[in-house]
Amino acid sequence: MKLIIFVLLFISCTVSDDRIVRVSDLGWTFSVPQSITFKDSSFDAKGNIISSSWDNSLIKPKLLLFNIQPKDDNLFNCIIFIDSSDHSSWQKATISVARGYFNGIAMLPNFKILDTSLTTYKIDGIEFQKEYVQCVNKDRNDTLYSFRFSRLYKHYDVNINVHYTDQNLGKEYLKMIDESRFEK
Repeated sequence: MKLIIFVLLFISCTVSDDRIVRVSDLGWTFSVPQSITFKDSSFDAKGNIISSSWDNSLIKPKLLLFNIQPKDDNLFNCIIFIDSSDHSSWQKATISVARGYFNGIAMLPNFKILDTSLTTYKIDGIEFQKEYVQCVNKDRNDTLYSFRFSRLYKHYDVNINVHYTDQNLGKEYLKMIDESRFEK
């Protein structure tokens, strides 16, 4: 009897209490560990984007889908734009934005770039544009790691962003992305 109780207790401790999030409009499902505070920003409990959340003041309507930011310089968010361009045009624009971002950081006097890359990266078999920057903030003497994973899905330009100085948070965020599921 004690063995059965021990086994049940062990199993209950190993069961994940992660919150499963599904954003229907993006065909994206991911889990949020219990240790991470997550607030639904612009979608309802069923995963449908709330249409009143769109910022229509830009050329392309923009939406901050969600933001997880437990402390400065440590965030995981998703920003989407309505984009009806073809894949080739979208890809050229994404590369241009990445280069502009790299150049912008290089011009900041308190940052020193250690590494940059612009590659493709597969998440759940889906190809994303991956932008990566590693830089040192000379004023605070810490290293910032920045990732942006971009994808054109239906009529959305999807940008999943991760920035961190805290290695543990960074690992959690990247794990959430790597374990994501996407509709093909």
